[in-house]
Amino acid sequence: MLLPISGYEKEELVSLEEAVRPITALLYDLDTKVYIAKRNSQKPADSLTCDQSASINLYTIEWEEPHDSLYTLLNRTLRSAERKALKPWFSYLKLFLTALYKLPSVKGVIWRGIRDDVYDQYNIDQVWWGVSSCTETMQVMERFVGRSGVRTLFTIECISGKAIGAHSFFKNENEIVLMPGTYLRVVAKWSPSENLYMIHLRETNSPYQFIASPSGKECNQTNGADLIQDLEHSEYRPRSINFAGRKLSDADIEKIVKDKIIKTHCTQLNLSGNNLTWYGCWAIANALRTNTILIQLNLSENQILHEGTKYLADALFENTVLTQLNLGSCQIKDNGVQYLADALQQNTVKDCLVNYHIALYYLI
Repeated sequence: MLLPISGYEKEELVSLEEAVRPITALLYDLDTKVYIAKRNSQKPADSLTCDQSASINLYTIEWEEPHDSLYTLLNRTLRSAERKALKPWFSYLKLFLTALYKLPSVKGVIWRGIRDDVYDQYNIDQVWWGVSSCTETMQVMERFVGRSGVRTLFTIECISGKAIGAHSFFKNENEIVLMPGTYLRVVAKWSPSENLYMIHLRETNSPYQFIASPSGKECNQTNGADLIQDLEHSEYRPRSINFAGRKLSDADIEKIVKDKIIKTHCTQLNLSGNNLTWYGCWAIANALRTNTILIQLNLSENQILHEGTKYLADALFENTVLTQLNLGSCQIKDNGVQYLADALQQNTVKDCLVNYHIALYYLI
């Protein structure tokens, strides 16, 4: 594990020309590439400034061989244990990451491929320290890594990817990048044939802040105990409760369901991206059997698996008010989907999202 990336956030936002001055000696003919990037970014999208958009454009430019491209040197440095080597990059990183942070986040399945065997390196959760280029289709990925030789292909369920196509030097490539410090959980891995390795990763909330925000503000998540304490001391009874990505455990969920959700008039509950398992689903399912208020429930990006799905499906046979249920990216297999399908045919749920594919069930 490397040390977190910090220090760059204290830099002032400056023009691209000023931002790259400390790294001019590292890159061949950098001034020309900066000029091209600025000319390509005169009318930037996404409310970026010209310099912010140009910092992304510059990142995507390929240098002529045998010279290293900027993205090659930057990622090599980001992945190095020698954090002092990052200091010349601080000013550019401030501009570049500020631009990326301003882009809307992309949520969905993306692909990445490398011409190497890293199968044995992926047994536990991983932090990707570089700016990782990905694509939305396996076909595009195969153009880069080929269909023969040693290859590792990554299927990644991302929640905060950044689509940089509007700012890229290559406008026709729908490139998605993962930010430095992205925390990924290993879901599965296999080798379907000789020299071909497949690894399924899921982006999750990191236990620590591995890279400082370009604004300099901490990105700490409120923990479950704090949330419950806030609920207990609050007289406010919101109709919509959003606990997405708060690292809530099954015990937290059980207490929230028992002490607050059942007793309030909450109609919308978002528990996506937490540490919920089948046990937390059991507590929610018990509440659903008698609840007559909740109409929208989001449990996406939790590991509820087969057991949790069955508890929910059984509860849906009795619940008559829920209309929207989101179970995207919950590791639900075919038999779990069948449980849900059977229950939904006799339930009021109209919209059910499972594994990023929307299935609409209409009662006749």
